Amino acid sequence: MDNNDERYLELLAEMVMKQDAMVDELKLLNKKADTTNERIDTTNDRLDTTNDRLEVVIERLDSLEKHQAKANLGISEIRLSVMKLGERDKIVSDHEKRIRKIESKMLRS
Repeated sequence: MDNNDERYLELLAEMVMKQDAMVDELKLLNKKADTTNERIDTTNDRLDTTNDRLEVVIERLDSLEKHQAKANLGISEIRLSVMKLGERDKIVSDHEKRIRKIESKMLRS
């Protein structure tokens, strides 16, 4: 064997060692990719669960908004009734004052 053959063998040996190192790195990368995929699957499952919970919350909020609207309508009706009652009370009070004036005039005569 001459020097060139030995050099070729050295180069081939280096290439084989580098390829072995690359294979090891690829195995490690594949393991990391598998771990990452598992984490993504877990995250997707959690996201699905969160979306389901959010849908329930939104339905409850819609229901609460309807109840709030009904309550506001009831409060408005009560306010209107109180205002009308106040007006009637004023009318009754005014009539009472007039009646007292008439009674006092009648008692004087």
